[in-house]
Amino acid sequence: MKTSKQSLLTLVAALCASAVLSVAGTAKANSITYGLQFAPTAYTAYTGWAAGVNVASFTPPAFNKIALTTYTLGTASFAISGNNYNIQNGITGGTPTTDIQWLNHAFFFGNGGTPLTATLSGVTAGDSVDIHFIESYQTGNEPAVTISPASGNSQPTAISSDTSFTDAGTYTGATSYSLIFANAAGGNGEFDLSGALITITSSAPEPASLALLALGGAGLLLRRRKA
Repeated sequence: MKTSKQSLLTLVAALCASAVLSVAGTAKANSITYGLQFAPTAYTAYTGWAAGVNVASFTPPAFNKIALTTYTLGTASFAISGNNYNIQNGITGGTPTTDIQWLNHAFFFGNGGTPLTATLSGVTAGDSVDIHFIESYQTGNEPAVTISPASGNSQPTAISSDTSFTDAGTYTGATSYSLIFANAAGGNGEFDLSGALITITSSAPEPASLALLALGGAGLLLRRRKA
């Protein structure tokens, strides 16, 4: 009997250690950030993404053509429809660098006659989505985005920077989201969009939570054996 109790205590101790390690190692494992570069065929890849950002895979569309381009975000996807363009003025060809110009000189553009829309789909119910955008280098062509269904923010968000990402809000409660872009200044003027950062945070239990459940079960077993 004593040996059996010692074995149970050893098991509980091992589960405790496992739970602690799991909590330490997976605190952020349920959030994944994807980097999207809006660029056509023969684009120069941007390599200046922050640490931990997963570069979203996509098939670049033909230069200066209206097309639907889909980016893979794990089990979700981001599909954007608009005229795709790339001029990269003043950029020397060669090995891609972290220079933000590799990103903001390639973009989708739209206006009153060429709408720019997107759909984020395949999100697991209960997950939250945080969305950021960066515009092109061209001054005066700033876009604004309206995302629905909204989660507390139904107003258009102006994307006002070509050197940093603008936060367009965090959204929950849906498995897909529709995005509509327009000129931030109003009217039918051209507007440009160069890239996005999309973070999907899962609502599923982390491994740490599962380990703690196992620990509780072991404790209950030990109490029964003592009784």
